[in-house]
Amino acid sequence: MTLSNADLAVLGLTVAVGGLYVFRGNLFNNGSASSSRPLPGAKPAAGADPGVDPRDFVAKMKAAKKRLVIFYGSQTGTAEEYAIRLAKEAKSRFGLGSLVCDPEEYDFENLDELPEDCAAIFVMATY
Repeated sequence: MTLSNADLAVLGLTVAVGGLYVFRGNLFNNGSASSSRPLPGAKPAAGADPGVDPRDFVAKMKAAKKRLVIFYGSQTGTAEEYAIRLAKEAKSRFGLGSLVCDPEEYDFENLDELPEDCAAIFVMATY
């Protein structure tokens, strides 16, 4: 029995949502000061902290006190829209501040420096 692409997508989404549910106490800390800030877009803000490397997403997360980073990979904008919807859902349901990023704009040499109380989600669109 082989699994179709749709089956694999549903299975992956189920595992991701289940993981978020299981670790919600560690990932989603209520009472966060970032809950009153607006969601950032995919592009860096014009008034970004000048002391932070613009390609270091871990430093940006720490500076903005975000606990979730969502990377999207899309040529048509589908994954970007979905990543923004995920960030809004995390904000509204769990009060979790998120950083939505295009992976082409960041270096991943420091991915292992992501704090244990933070999470990274990768949303990629395929043909």
